Amino acid sequence: MSSRLYLINDVPTAVRHNLEGIVRVNNHLVIHKSSNIVVRKDFRESVLDRAKVSLISGGGSGHEPSHAGFVGSGLLTASVSGNIFASPTAAEVLRTIKLINLKNCSAGTLLIVPNYTGDRLHFGSAKERAVLEGYNVDLFIFGDDCVFGSKTGRVGKRGLAGVFFIHKIAGALAEDGVSLKAIKQSVELAAPRIASISISLGPCNVPGVGPSFVMPPGQLEVGLGIHGERGSKRIAYIPAGQAVSLLIDHLTSEEVGLKKYFSNNGSTRIVILFNDNGGMTTMEMNVIMREAISQFTSRGFTIERTYSGRYVTSFDMIGVCLSIMVVDDDLLKLLDAPCSSVIISQESSLPRGINSEPILDDDEDDSVRERMALNYDKIDRLIAYESIFIKCLSSACQTLIDNESYLNRLDSETGDSDCGSTLASGARTLLEAIESGNLKSSFLQLSHIIEKCMGGTSGALFSLFFTGASKSVATQLSNNSGRLNIQSWTEIISQSINNMTQYSYARPGDRTMVDPLNSLVKAFSSYSDSENNISTFLAHVLLKVESDAQSTASMEAKIGRASYAPKLSNSGPDPGAWAIYLIVKAIFDTYLESTQQ
Repeated sequence: MSSRLYLINDVPTAVRHNLEGIVRVNNHLVIHKSSNIVVRKDFRESVLDRAKVSLISGGGSGHEPSHAGFVGSGLLTASVSGNIFASPTAAEVLRTIKLINLKNCSAGTLLIVPNYTGDRLHFGSAKERAVLEGYNVDLFIFGDDCVFGSKTGRVGKRGLAGVFFIHKIAGALAEDGVSLKAIKQSVELAAPRIASISISLGPCNVPGVGPSFVMPPGQLEVGLGIHGERGSKRIAYIPAGQAVSLLIDHLTSEEVGLKKYFSNNGSTRIVILFNDNGGMTTMEMNVIMREAISQFTSRGFTIERTYSGRYVTSFDMIGVCLSIMVVDDDLLKLLDAPCSSVIISQESSLPRGINSEPILDDDEDDSVRERMALNYDKIDRLIAYESIFIKCLSSACQTLIDNESYLNRLDSETGDSDCGSTLASGARTLLEAIESGNLKSSFLQLSHIIEKCMGGTSGALFSLFFTGASKSVATQLSNNSGRLNIQSWTEIISQSINNMTQYSYARPGDRTMVDPLNSLVKAFSSYSDSENNISTFLAHVLLKVESDAQSTASMEAKIGRASYAPKLSNSGPDPGAWAIYLIVKAIFDTYLESTQQ
């Protein structure tokens, strides 16, 4: 199956050009001059000045008109977009928070995040950083994909087109001046009432890549995500009526969990979203709507509202996502509240003249520049340990660079063969900062650098880890008269792991970097003041870390992309876990060499 051509200038500029095109013909939007952040043009007077909660969502590109299409009055305050099917970095999310928020602002910001690993990690990391710097920020992770029923484990349901309902509900509440806490509670109560499932006639074509999967003719893919991945099952082609019946059967099945909201004394009230996944014809969508309305009605449901169009797409995928929400009068009132955006307007037609002011230039705003600045000296700088900190970091970075090819080889067995390159890229950037004299002994600065230069899941995980360390360092210095000992480092590493697993959902035994990190904490916890040979103790700790890193070779991956790949009988250790062992070894060796000179 060959890839279709896209009428764009080139792949690297397509995301930016797409967003610039949106704001050019929508006068209510502006785009940040150097970031893929789209904001309500009136956010200062309509949100900040009125002390209303601001709402941010985002994710990878390729889902147009989402995410920028949801920005507007009664909906999102801002969106932030990553590259094609890739989450925006934590740095970009943090920039978005600072653009539309103020430190110590009582109203605050809610991040609405589709449940995908990269989005959870990057938005979670940004949230942690923002809170650490004094911003009132909370995060809501949304999933509505019902294809796996209740069998999703810790990872939870994927986010599909049903996020439309969440944006509408949160936007209406924020417009009414409701508090951040109350808005989050409301969407948490609404989310279990929403379920979605997709069906497709084939893959999507990713610009510069081609078809996202191979599919023989005459078949249907059922239960797809939004990133071009295969569905949960493949069936022989069936006509629209039978296909809709299949989807409704699943949406209303016991295992999906909506039945607890069904009425016992009459017809269950629902709203339906018909989302074109990107390549459907108007005729096909109309046929599907006809079938769904007829079949839901015949099954005793009362259809209160319907929405149809392209909301969350997967490029040109010829498929539809059917989403339903069980509603009551209060939810209907929120769904009917006035709003205006590229995707939906329930107030008045948007002006379609050329937007003469499409760029948000924050360099002219001193308050924004002040909010962007970070003072590492005051936050977590380890001045008394700066020399050894830099030496150990340099050694760890060089080790990652030296092992780039080997880590890539490990990653090729169950991942996308780039773990070593991703880590080496971050290591090279850190070494450049050290050589230039710009790097301080600050975990927060490490987090800040990593989130900018390391993409993918690895970058987000290390950024979260270092942010957790930063939060813990100040406490440990205060508790120990400005000094750190083994017990201090045990607590710092433990808090760092907790910060990372809060958003990755990884636990010991899941075949991730958490396995050797957990071993490190346990071994450090066994230290006692009676230990008189630190070299012997660290050698013992390193053996434990190496053993647990190596043990991931026999584990089944339960988190991340590797969990979807078949387990190979002769696979090596998890590349992230082995990288942790290499880092710990480099740090221990350098520490002992420096302290014994």
